[in-house]
Amino acid sequence: MFKKDCLTKRSWMAGSYTPQDTVTTSSSVYAVKFDEEKVVCGMQDSHIRVYDRKTSKLTLTLSGHRDWVGAVQYDDEKV
Repeated sequence: MFKKDCLTKRSWMAGSYTPQDTVTTSSSVYAVKFDEEKVVCGMQDSHIRVYDRKTSKLTLTLSGHRDWVGAVQYDDEKV
């Protein structure tokens, strides 16, 4: 449900939805935060994934958590 919510919010905020906008991953999204440039997702697989909001491309994967990521926070300089 969270994964679908992240995808829906991103497409909705962009003003359009097409099947190409969907991001496929084998892990569920547990947290999401976004701004005009990026979508940051906390994942069940203990990663944080950062997507470019305009292209929907994965731009960064952060690892190191021992368990699922239930919240994400960032500022202009760091995730």
